[in-house]
Amino acid sequence: MSAKIIREESQNQVVEPVRNDTVFAPRVNIRETEGQIVIEADMPGVSESGIDISLEKRILTIEGLPEKIETEGYGRIYSEFRYGIFRRSFSIQADVDNDNISASVKNGVLTIVLPKIVPAKKKIVVSAG
Repeated sequence: MSAKIIREESQNQVVEPVRNDTVFAPRVNIRETEGQIVIEADMPGVSESGIDISLEKRILTIEGLPEKIETEGYGRIYSEFRYGIFRRSFSIQADVDNDNISASVKNGVLTIVLPKIVPAKKKIVVSAG
């Protein structure tokens, strides 16, 4: 397995202000087997409808917009929760099967499975002269 299968495209900033929105870089775990790459991204408060994943020119981009939680009839006294967009990009160095990439979200963790394209092995028959 290659140690340089994935390279992060950002400067690993945890928070970066963009316009009026705050953009958070979600924490990730990346695992690899011979047949696939699995990326897990911590995206609390983001439902499946708020997630956008794209792979273009070997750049995998993950974006998520959490649902705002507002309670009617209550005024905010104090809040440590921050609201913003999750965004992170990676350069995928392995050849992946774009048609079979899958993603799911459960308990605030986004899991993306990138199946690798395994080169076909061909046995070459050697014949006598």
